[in-house]
Parts: sequence; structure tokens; C-alpha cells
Amino acid sequence: MITSSIGLGPESEPTLAGLTITGLTASRLIATDADKALESTDLASWVAGTTNRITVTDDSDGTITLSTPQDIHTGASPTFAGITLSGITSGVLWSNSGVITGDAPLNLLANPNANKTFNMTTRQLGFLWTNPSGNPLEFEASGAYTGSLLHIHQHTGNPGNCYLLTLESSDEDVEHIGSTGPATTTDAFCTYVTGDTEERFVIHSDGSLAWGAGGAAATDTTLYRSAAGVLKTNGSLIIADAGNIGSASDTDAMAISAGGEVSFTVFPVTPNAAPDADLEVANKKYVDDNISSCVAGRRVSVYLSSAQAVASTTYTKIQFAAENYDKLGEWDAGNYNFTPSAAGYYHVCSFVNISLTDGSDKSAILALYLNGATILAQNLSDRGSDATVANVFLAKTVSLLTTDTIDLRIYHYDGGNRNVTAGQGYSYVTIDRVND
Repeated sequence: MITSSIGLGPESEPTLAGLTITGLTASRLIATDADKALESTDLASWVAGTTNRITVTDDSDGTITLSTPQDIHTGASPTFAGITLSGITSGVLWSNSGVITGDAPLNLLANPNANKTFNMTTRQLGFLWTNPSGNPLEFEASGAYTGSLLHIHQHTGNPGNCYLLTLESSDEDVEHIGSTGPATTTDAFCTYVTGDTEERFVIHSDGSLAWGAGGAAATDTTLYRSAAGVLKTNGSLIIADAGNIGSASDTDAMAISAGGEVSFTVFPVTPNAAPDADLEVANKKYVDDNISSCVAGRRVSVYLSSAQAVASTTYTKIQFAAENYDKLGEWDAGNYNFTPSAAGYYHVCSFVNISLTDGSDKSAILALYLNGATILAQNLSDRGSDATVANVFLAKTVSLLTTDTIDLRIYHYDGGNRNVTAGQGYSYVTIDRVND
């Protein structure tokens, strides 16, 4: 019976300083087979790669080499069809001290001082601001420059019916374009045709409009606000043949035919003042009001409506206040005088009846005064058969200006007050204009 210093039974756990198994392959890993028997194996049998992530290469000596599909070391330049960076805010990426972040400002693009061209065929460049402050998109230039600060140019192809610039808002109080200029004459908007050096159409900062022929010609036609509610042009305004000029309530108040004939839906209103130049038109009211001043005819007939006491030895103005007629309002019933509305010759007739002392041989005088001072005519009364009254008559043709006034005055020397008899058959004056 053979014995061993170490246990070799099925349940033993021997400890050996070394063990050589001649049936195995040198320099290989040892594994067990399906029957739990020892065998040599390669590492490639135990490690599998992941497609597009880890590649396992059998070195044919029991070892393997692990690699990625492309180099990813700090000096490598890997290529990816796409990459998702979950820790970065969406937007344009940029590197800040070697750390990639999102929402890169445009001024941090490489070489921001150089010209930038974005080739964006079939693509869009979009900007979205939520509750912005200040000027969300600002183009600022300093110093002298030529051309345009912002130039939008369609230069190839035929895009059809489209727009180079469209402004759209959802709120009605949004102003699409705002222009601030240093002066009222600043060009806020202007248009050219290729080859022009001067504007064909201009909107100035004060809202005035100007047009020109283009080329090198300056603008020569204007339309602007001259006063509240007044639109003015410094040139001519021409409408189409058979066009109309009107208002909101009468759109064809004035119509002009192709031949230049002008017609009105209502009679035109002209000023009430007198025409003062050739070809000016006088309106009907002016003609009606002044036709009498242009021709001879009756003008004034007035009389004394109540007895008037007259002091002795004094020329007293007779108070002719009651009117039979006053065609042009030339008689002043408050001051008892006549002022002509037109210069010319006027015939004055007056008759006055005055009471005197019974048996007296004294008479009365009727006088025509000019401008309250000059006696143009006077006549002495006839006592008649009745010694208690005197009748005096005066007739005179005088030349008057529109600044002159005339009145009738009575004089007696019978002592005390004497009454001028009232009534249009006893004391009156008539004034008529006569032909030159």
C-alpha cells in the first residue's frame, strides 16, 4: 500500500509548489472543458468585442489586442457621423478654455475680424429671441465706410414671385420699420434703378416724399405736410383724363374731361371778397350785395317818426331814424347820417316842417352837412299862409367818397324850443345815386 504526504483523493485540496502537465500547450491560459478536465485555451475565446465600439484582435499566441474603430487620444482627429452631448445646452458649440459648451456667441467664431460667408444651400439661418431686451440683433459700424451695412442680394437664378425681405408680426401695435435720423431731411428710405447715382424716390425723416427722374438728376417733385390736415406739392398735380377730384362724401365733386372741361356736382363756392385781379371770379353773394353800388338808383328813404324839439339859433341834427327803405344799409339810424358804400354822385332831397310862434316873421333854415363840419347846401323856409309853421325844402347833388358822411340839420331864431313835425309826409330825406 502506497501512501502520500498530501491528500490526493477526490475531496482533497493538495498544495503543490509546482505542477507540470505535459498534455497542455505552453504559454497558454488553462481552462476546463465540458467534462471539467483541464485544457489550454486562448484569450480570444473568452473576450468578445462590440461592433463600432471595441475591436478584439487575436494575436495567435494566446493574447488579444483591444482597440477602438478609430484613434481617440488627445492628439487624434476622430470622425463621427453624429454626436450627442447631453450635458450641453442646445445651440452653437464653442470651446471655452478647452471645455466644449453650447450657445456660442457669434463674436467668438474663429477669426471674428475676417469676412464671414455662410454657404447655406437649401438651408435656413434662424434667430429666435424670447422676451429680449435692447436690440436683439444689431449691426453697428464706426468710421467711414462705403456700400451698405446690410446688403441682401439676389444674384443668380430666377426664383419667381418672392421677396428679399418680409416683415411679419402677430400684434397690431408692432411697428415693422422704425427710422431715426439726425435731421428732418435725412433719407429714411430711397430707391434706385441700376446705374442711378441719385434717388428716384425718397422718404425723408419728416415724412415728406420726393421723386426724381433717376440717373444723375436730383429729385424735383415733392409731396409733404404743410400744416395740420394740409397736403402740399411744390409742383403740379395732374390726374388722368376723365378723372375726378372729390371728398369722402362726394368722390366726383369735380370732374375733368379728356378735353379739359371741368364740371361740378354742386356750384363751386368762391370768396365773398371783391375780385382784385384779372380772370378772378366774383360769387353770387358778392354780386347781389354790390350790384346796386355799381349802378344808379334809389338808395335811402328815411323820416322823423316822433316830434323833435329844436333849440333856437343852433344847427340841430334831425333825427331821421324811421326807414322806408335802405337798400345797402348805408343809413345809420343811430347817428342819423349816410355813408356811401361806393364813391360817386348822390342826389339828396329833404323836406322839413317846423312849428314857429304865431305871428312871427322869423323863418327856419335846412342845411346839408358833410362830415359833421362843412355845409354843402342850405335853404330858407317859406312861412306860407299858416304863420305858425314853416316848410323848408333842400335838394343837392354831391360827390361822396366811402369815407364821407352827410346829415341834415335844422336852424331857427324864433326863441325857445320849436318842434320839428313827425311823419313821413312832413319831415323826410331821400338819397339816390346818379350816373356820372
